[in-house]
Amino acid sequence: MGEAMGPNTVGALHAGADFMAGQMAPTTDRTDASAAEDEFLQLREKRKADMQAVQASRFGGSALLIGKNDWQREVVTASKGAWVVTLVRAPTRMEGDVAKADVSEAVDVLAKKYLNVKFVEIRAEDAVPPSRYETLPSIFVYQDGSCRNSLIGTQLAEDGSAPTVAESIEWKLAEFGVFVIDGAVCDEGAEEGGSGAAGVD
Repeated sequence: MGEAMGPNTVGALHAGADFMAGQMAPTTDRTDASAAEDEFLQLREKRKADMQAVQASRFGGSALLIGKNDWQREVVTASKGAWVVTLVRAPTRMEGDVAKADVSEAVDVLAKKYLNVKFVEIRAEDAVPPSRYETLPSIFVYQDGSCRNSLIGTQLAEDGSAPTVAESIEWKLAEFGVFVIDGAVCDEGAEEGGSGAAGVD
């Protein structure tokens, strides 16, 4: 049989246990803090992904074709919560300096790329009087319920600084402050009020 432990021996064991617990506590605290940080980072990434999904589902990743009766809701009102880029198409029977198909395709390309920006298309007949058909296709940029900038007719064409119509339009919209691309100089006040804005009620 083992020798019975006296009070001093028991006290020493308790003291040793307390010492070990004290040594382990900081390690446990660091582990808990690391786990909490990892959880926070995971939640942040999930929230970011959720927001991107909401944006994609909100704007669909493509240009929305609207009619005259949709203008107030889909352009003016919608611009109070996001940038709205609106393409007014040229009439089918008219041929202009800017290829209509190229501009429409460019808008779709940008809609897929910038999910936090709303892209809209509307037919000329639903947007402007016949006297202004020669200025089409044109793009009108809305924010906070007002037309802020515009690209009229030949302003949509490639200007030599970009290899495609889509990249040319992208650069010009970035200069308006619609989105940010490397090297673009934003000028959100340019053409304030949107010269030549489509006057759809």
